[in-house]
Amino acid sequence: FAEALTAFQSSLSQAQSLGYSAPFFLMRIYIRIGNQYESLSHYEQALATFLKALDYGPENAALHNNLGIVYARLGNHDEAISWLEKAIELDPKYFIAQVNLGGIAASNRNFSLARQAYQNALALNPDTVVRRSLGKIEYELENFDAAISVFQTILDRHPNDSQTFYDLALAYAKTGHYALARETILKAIQYAPEDPDSYFTLGSICMYQKDYPQAEKAYQKALSLKPESPDVHIGLALAYAGLGDLDRARQTLRQALVIDPLNAEAKQHLQTISR
Repeated sequence: FAEALTAFQSSLSQAQSLGYSAPFFLMRIYIRIGNQYESLSHYEQALATFLKALDYGPENAALHNNLGIVYARLGNHDEAISWLEKAIELDPKYFIAQVNLGGIAASNRNFSLARQAYQNALALNPDTVVRRSLGKIEYELENFDAAISVFQTILDRHPNDSQTFYDLALAYAKTGHYALARETILKAIQYAPEDPDSYFTLGSICMYQKDYPQAEKAYQKALSLKPESPDVHIGLALAYAGLGDLDRARQTLRQALVIDPLNAEAKQHLQTISR
């Protein structure tokens, strides 16, 4: 990227020395310089360069998209959304801009805008990754039935997708369908047997079902894969408590606090169990 940046800057210098002033060329060369700055994580320089390119291509949708991305990198999500919306206004069929808008809106917790952007993107291209993102937005909006429908659609086309089984299990659990959630998370484990999060989720579902022996087994497996997770220790401690083994529950909660001394949940459970 550094070598590319030097080459593009040399090209710009030569063009300027020759008095070459074609707007389209100058816009493109500034965009390329900006892209290299962005690749090097020099976001302020990228921003300044893209704004300079705007002088030569004020109606260029891709440039507006680039500006939106850089503003997001700088942590200014509101400004990023504004530039991305302008990019889409200039080119309503700009798939990548719709996807970027959805992602940045979600990061800004503007889930309604994110949902609309992802729906617009899917109307242009039925991309599985975008569809999964839409399902997660429906989940965040607590539209769990809609999320379930989206995840099931993905699984119709990709029946071995462990991540979608995982997301679907969470949505089933939120609707109180614990048997379905358990069946689904077991499928996630089948296709990704080394994913600690799936075992943790299985443990949590078993806890809802008051199946403490299986919850303990699931949390133990999660712990073997992710031994430094305070959340897994807390889950395992609650499973021990459900089994009536309060000594091991307290010991496991103390282990969680060794990992994270400020963990409020571990402290609260330890106080409750110790009474």
